Amino acid sequence: MAFDGLVTNSIVNELNTLIIGGKINKIYQPTKNEIVLDIYNQKKFMLNICIDSSNCRINLTNHVKENPKQAPNFCMLLRKYLISSKIISIDTYGLDRIVIITLENYNELNDVVHFKLIVELMGKHSNAILVNNKNIIIDSIRRIASEHATRSILPANPYIYPTSEKLNLLEISKDEFINKINLENNKNLINICTNTFTGISKSFMIFTLNKLRIDFCNYNKIDLENLYKYINDIITQNNICCEEFELNNKKEFTILATSSSSSSSINSFIDEFYFNKENEELFISYRNNVLKLILSMLDKY
Repeated sequence: MAFDGLVTNSIVNELNTLIIGGKINKIYQPTKNEIVLDIYNQKKFMLNICIDSSNCRINLTNHVKENPKQAPNFCMLLRKYLISSKIISIDTYGLDRIVIITLENYNELNDVVHFKLIVELMGKHSNAILVNNKNIIIDSIRRIASEHATRSILPANPYIYPTSEKLNLLEISKDEFINKINLENNKNLINICTNTFTGISKSFMIFTLNKLRIDFCNYNKIDLENLYKYINDIITQNNICCEEFELNNKKEFTILATSSSSSSSINSFIDEFYFNKENEELFISYRNNVLKLILSMLDKY
C-alpha cells in the first residue's frame, strides 16, 4: 500500500493539531498487531497503531474492535507506564515511516518522567517500541535479536533508529533535487525518486507523474521543478488530501496537493480506507475457508 513517508508526515501534522496535550485514559490491544490509545483532549479520540505487515498505519479511528478478555503482555506494560500520561509531542524521523510519540507521566515518587512510544511502519519489519528518557528499550510488540537483523530490539538495549542511504527531502533544495536526478544513469524517474529519496512510494510517483503529465522516461528541467514544488507543497501541508485510485487491479491511495482550501481529514480517509480493506480481506478469508470445507466434503462423498 501507499502508506509512505509523505502520508505519515501528513498524518502526524494533523495529529499535532488534535491530540497534543491530551491525556491517555485507556489502552487496548484488540489483536496481536494493534494498539489503541483512548485519549481525552477536550473530547475523546481513539489513536489506532497497527503494525500488520500489509496494513501498517497510525491514525485516529472511529471503528472500535472487540478486545480480548485477557490483555496481552505488551498492553499491560503500556498501561503500567502510560495510563494518565500527557502527550507532549508527536514527530516523524525525517520522512521515514517512523512516528515518535513523547509522553510525560509521574512515577511512584511523584517525579516527572518521560517516555517515547516509537512506531515503525515498515511492512513486515513494523514495530511499536516503548523507550525511557535515556533511550533504553523497555519492551516492544516484536522482540528482534541482533543475529536475525541489522539491529536488536530487546529490553534494556539502547534504541537505534533504522539507517538508510536515501536522502531526506526535508533537507534537499530544488537545485540539489534536480542535480541528483540528472546524475543518475537510470532515466526512469519513478525508480530514481523511490530509490534516492526517503518517504516516496512507487504508487505515489505513478499517480503524481500522471497528474502532472510528466513522462517518467522523457522529462526536462521544468518537469523536475514542477515535481519538486508539488512534493514540497505536500510536505509543507499546503492544501492536501488523500485520493483512492486503482493500480494493477488493486485499490491504492495516495496523498496529493489540491487547489481547494478546504481539504478533508487525512486521518478520516485512512480510517475508512483500511476499515473497508480489512473487512474485504476478512470476507475473502471466510469465503476461502468455507469453500475449502465444502470441497473437502465433496471429495469424501
